[in-house]
Amino acid sequence: MKQGMLIEVIDVFRKLVHGDVIVWSGKRLLGSTKDTPGTFADWPLLREASTLKTPSGILSPREHHLCNGCPSQSQCGLQAELVFPFEPGANFAGFRDTIYVHVALTQRDDSSPTGITTLYPVIEHFARYTNLLVSRENSLSEIATMRQQLQYLLDLLPEGAMLLDRDKEVVSTNTAADDFALRDNLKADGNLSGLYKSLGHKTESLTSYLTPSGDLMVRGRSFYCDKQFTGAILHTLNFKHLRKDAQVSSLKPKTSAHIIGKDPSLLKVVSIIRQSARSDSTILLRGESGTGKEVFARTIHEMSPRAQGPFIAINCAAIPEQLLESELFGYEEGSFTGARKGGKQGQIESANLGTLFLDEIGDMPISLQAKLLRVIQSKQIQRIGGSRSVLVNVRFVAATHRNLEDMISQGTFREDLFFRLSVIPAHIPPLRERKSDIELLLNFYLNKHCIRLQKSFKVFSYEARQILINYAWPGNIRELENVVEYLVNVHDQDIITPEHLPLGITHPRIHRPDSGPSLHNGSRQSLAKCGTNEQMELIKLLDTYGWDVAGKQQTAQVLKISLATLYRLLAKYKIKSGDHHETLSRLHNH
Repeated sequence: MKQGMLIEVIDVFRKLVHGDVIVWSGKRLLGSTKDTPGTFADWPLLREASTLKTPSGILSPREHHLCNGCPSQSQCGLQAELVFPFEPGANFAGFRDTIYVHVALTQRDDSSPTGITTLYPVIEHFARYTNLLVSRENSLSEIATMRQQLQYLLDLLPEGAMLLDRDKEVVSTNTAADDFALRDNLKADGNLSGLYKSLGHKTESLTSYLTPSGDLMVRGRSFYCDKQFTGAILHTLNFKHLRKDAQVSSLKPKTSAHIIGKDPSLLKVVSIIRQSARSDSTILLRGESGTGKEVFARTIHEMSPRAQGPFIAINCAAIPEQLLESELFGYEEGSFTGARKGGKQGQIESANLGTLFLDEIGDMPISLQAKLLRVIQSKQIQRIGGSRSVLVNVRFVAATHRNLEDMISQGTFREDLFFRLSVIPAHIPPLRERKSDIELLLNFYLNKHCIRLQKSFKVFSYEARQILINYAWPGNIRELENVVEYLVNVHDQDIITPEHLPLGITHPRIHRPDSGPSLHNGSRQSLAKCGTNEQMELIKLLDTYGWDVAGKQQTAQVLKISLATLYRLLAKYKIKSGDHHETLSRLHNH
């Protein structure tokens, strides 16, 4: 409770009765006008009152049997000692401890002492008032805690929920309700407004209203006390789980909710994609690895008129060159050895009426770039081994972390395709350039993984938080999420301190992806032709970051090449983890 209010009240009463007032909750001290009140066990009268559960008193100090053995018995300055116990009542069910109002009256220096018989009714009324004050404050605290717990539970629900008070005013909504714009539709939609008005007249109602993705079912439930309307809850229903023949589905949560940040550089990109999402113009997302380019691409899709169509993502760097063409364009039966009977539809066809996301477009072989350019311009494809053209209606979104302008000058990327893809360019800033968002992301992923892994909730200490904020995050958001997931998995403590952080965070070997050796500035063509010095540098990087998959990913990130390209280089120069020292010695001799 608010200690200041209690102290102020009992201090006023202390001056009126010339004594000290001590208030206990169970055996815990709540407030005292006495400088050294001691503990509950130090007062025999308190122990007796807790056993008898009735008001108790010592009207003859020094002579009462409870005073025997007291070290201050002969010098006791008390006129009387009274204790009033108050059990928790039905009106304060959330408060479970007995309240003890303990009054120790002292001798008065002037005239004769006021008779205890005269003072007793006043003290008793004061004790009851103090109990009501403490109980009320504790009840308010319990209510505030329950509201926070309720809000937390509401936010875990996949359905939108909105709470109304006795005046039918909205008092709380969860995250899903905000995604469904339930509050706005409450005012704007006639059917939903009718449901809202009927809440006070029947226990349960059901209606639907139109959303951008179709009809959404909403149920209302009223609550009463002594036949008086006390409040209600409105919540959405994914009706497919209730009726198989229903043609109603809930809105998907917007992917943009996962674009977390308030930095101006990030908000600028968000503004660009929001304005361009409703058009069919191609968009080129540029940014370092791990900045969340696919999240932005999904956001563009879900904010576009194509949201009900398919979203298909292809990583051009992860698919071998000889398979990428058939993956994109499909093939006819018998077009090559091993071709599936009946042929296969390509991903471009599969994305018809939707969005095709071409990740790592800079790693697409130049032989396929001309074919892709023709598809974007003509809106037609031709399967491998096929003779007929198929019309497609697809919105293209591409992404890359590579310098396409350098690749154009080196002849590894088509200039006409670059201009066709980058009708709307959007640069996603790296995490080190938006430090104000790091703490938001840390808290988001910490809560997310604690819930997902069913771990107790944790917080970062101030020192750990500062280290994480000042770290350069070469792997950007992907690296940050992986670090948080690691911490949630391996540490049971509620507070994460600097000692818990991975060694790579507290003692980083490299602070920026662009601060690596000169090798990372080269294109795939220059890497393919790299000489002795570059091979040595490649081995040194792998020695630094490790020869396992994680180390190779970090090396590829520093070099600004794909993992597939790194594997091709290792195979070309026959660099292996077991005999790399022999290779290094041979290069030194050259």
